[in-house]
Amino acid sequence: MSGGEHSGTTDLLEGTVLEEQLDQCDAIMADIMEERLDPTDEENIYTRVDFQYGRTKDKTLEVLSDRFEAEGLNTALKTLISGIIECQGFHSKLERNGQRDDSLETVTRWFKLYAAVVLEKQPDIPFEFVLTQFKKYRDVVIVHPDGIPTATDKPEASLLGFLTLSWTAMEEILRLWQEILGKSQIELMSRESALDGNSPKYGFIHNLFDTKGFVTTYPEAQAGDDTYFDLDSAKYFPDEGDIVELEDKESTGYHNARTATSLRKYNP
Repeated sequence: MSGGEHSGTTDLLEGTVLEEQLDQCDAIMADIMEERLDPTDEENIYTRVDFQYGRTKDKTLEVLSDRFEAEGLNTALKTLISGIIECQGFHSKLERNGQRDDSLETVTRWFKLYAAVVLEKQPDIPFEFVLTQFKKYRDVVIVHPDGIPTATDKPEASLLGFLTLSWTAMEEILRLWQEILGKSQIELMSRESALDGNSPKYGFIHNLFDTKGFVTTYPEAQAGDDTYFDLDSAKYFPDEGDIVELEDKESTGYHNARTATSLRKYNP
């Protein structure tokens, strides 16, 4: 698989939990790419994803030696997940006004939605919040630490911990992708058809305010109407980021939003 050599920063990994975490991700990627990778074709989608995986590891090592490179890691992670989404063919769902709406939070939630319905299970991505709120934790833990960082080239525990949690979440995303790729074409088409259906609709909660919120649904995509809900329509106490199953109707009460008549957490 692709990835540059960083002898100095690689030494910083030795014996750390982050090193073990990256090794586990490497093993999953190696299995995924074994029969799909075409090193002679730079435009092959799997070749491009594999290359981006290597670049994301490179960016991780750069952050180990220079914490202020964290913005590059944010971009690398979202590009990697975007590539997986493109492999599965639903990248157009993220387009809005002619541009890709592909923040790390957005691509993580879109992939989780797709995986949930295709695999017919509620995915549990450990430390998902590190990806969906990456910039917040990056700013607190990495870019603006509590005081001047220790005068040493060795990465601090908080920095190693943040990176390890990020790659723990990525490991589960890779495992889910591996499981999706194990589906037959007939199974995949059947589940994708259900995912794009209108009764019920599937989506994720992207905004939550006390007892009401908004859902982005797969059929409407990023560019379409959100679905508004409140506790009268919700069959449980929702959390932001939840994958949900719902019925909705056209509404004139909320600008550019439909209204849920029934909403529950996805539980196949």
